[in-house]
Amino acid sequence: MSTNFQVPPGQRVEHALTIRNLPPGTTARTVLSALAILLPDARIFDMGRVIPGGIIPWDRVRVVLFTQAGAMAFFEAISSGRLVLGGMIASVAVSTAEETYSVAGVIANYPEHACRVLIVRGPVEIVDFHRLDAFFRGRVTIDQERYVTPAVEVNFERGGERELVLTFDSWWREALWAGEGIAQVWNGVVEVRYGVDPCEVGVVEAGRVNSHVGR
Repeated sequence: MSTNFQVPPGQRVEHALTIRNLPPGTTARTVLSALAILLPDARIFDMGRVIPGGIIPWDRVRVVLFTQAGAMAFFEAISSGRLVLGGMIASVAVSTAEETYSVAGVIANYPEHACRVLIVRGPVEIVDFHRLDAFFRGRVTIDQERYVTPAVEVNFERGGERELVLTFDSWWREALWAGEGIAQVWNGVVEVRYGVDPCEVGVVEAGRVNSHVGR
């Protein structure tokens, strides 16, 4: 790995990177999709715009990985000039923003394979993308202006039952509370379990897709 991956002295930064030099209008999801193709090697803990001084610089995003190894792998790939969007070569730096949480401390309370992808299965009248999206928007408590409608894929629909795969931009700020909200309201009626982050390498294992949401 690159020897340039260094946490500033005295700074407590966990697995966080700032990706800069992005084309105007670039969304966090665009960056995540490009990263998944470039280097599918880690799960995304959180993803969002950098907002220093209350001014949003639309040319940069901040990504937090579940592991330090994942952050180092992303750093190496981006710093080598492999992330190109809209003809612009992205740059990367270790984030110096102060954390309000400990990644390791948070994930210790959740399933080992928690991630930003939820697999939701249940009656078609409940497991309806538009209904779930409205449900999520109505329950946002962490950062409402950060919520972004997840990407959706229909796994199957038969016999009045449907299974959807919902891919959020962030586990910490979106998928976590979305999954727990479904489990609380429709417990025993709708099943929610974790899938596999597109940025994580490997074939889906039974143990991973059967990791239910919750503590």
